[in-house]
Amino acid sequence: MRNARSIPRMWPTLALLSSVRGRIIIGFGLLIIIIAAGAGGSAWWVREYQVAMSETGEHAAIADLLQDARFQVTLADLLLERYVVTGNDGIVPAIQSSTATSIDSLAEAVAQKEARGDEDEIATLNEITVALTLFAETAEQVIGLVESGDVEGARGAMEAAAPQIRQLGIQVSAAADIEAVTCPHKRYHRLC
Repeated sequence: MRNARSIPRMWPTLALLSSVRGRIIIGFGLLIIIIAAGAGGSAWWVREYQVAMSETGEHAAIADLLQDARFQVTLADLLLERYVVTGNDGIVPAIQSSTATSIDSLAEAVAQKEARGDEDEIATLNEITVALTLFAETAEQVIGLVESGDVEGARGAMEAAAPQIRQLGIQVSAAADIEAVTCPHKRYHRLC
């Protein structure tokens, strides 16, 4: 039987590993490398998470603007119907304010989409803006008819515009819903 020391070694030995002091130094060196790698990985993960949260916040802000536009359109439509029925001139400023606020909210949503470069979604929002502008013009026309005493003409204009107003509400709702569920990072889908 051969002596263990007489077996030829395939790997050269390091002088540093041959002493306890050398092994301690190498152990601490490896520990420092492992800690540095862990800290670097954690920093990368935190940065990735911050970017995802920032983009998710942008989507949430646009969804809020679209929800506000939807609310204001619905409010203006209801107030307009009430105005046609009652003829109360005190409602007119609220109608005009709601239509202006809905247009402003939608314009802000379009501006934020343009800043992000979402061309397909900008086209959809521009179509909604056109429909919303037509609604505002219809509202002004109906107000003018009621003020001139043509309540029947105002009712007819409201009935004629009802399908377009309903479709406008559906379009704004769909855009808001899509924006609310859009998540920029698949890894963080549970956060959206």
